[in-house]
Amino acid sequence: MKKLDNVYTYHAPKGDQSERYESIRAKARELAELIEECCPDSREKSLANTKLEEAVMWATPASHETNEAHEAVHKQGGGAMALPDGAAGTPASGRGRDRGGQAGAL
Repeated sequence: MKKLDNVYTYHAPKGDQSERYESIRAKARELAELIEECCPDSREKSLANTKLEEAVMWATPASHETNEAHEAVHKQGGGAMALPDGAAGTPASGRGRDRGGQAGAL
């Protein structure tokens, strides 16, 4: 239930988060304008715009989570964030690994 409380509760921006959100949206707007200017109306253009909207949607909470994680580390007197055992700097989804589980280039 604690996770649900966190997921479905409004979290007001703290510190410079509002400015970071605006920066993300402003850069996405620049790209959206370029797509509009350079690409004829098509399914691909529509998908590009949808994916750009999705990127902004995910970047906003990612910025929030990163900030909270850094704050927690610094409150504990730590420097760099440590990765969990076995993380080895790769995404949890396994991207960047071949079908045998070996690390590879993306």
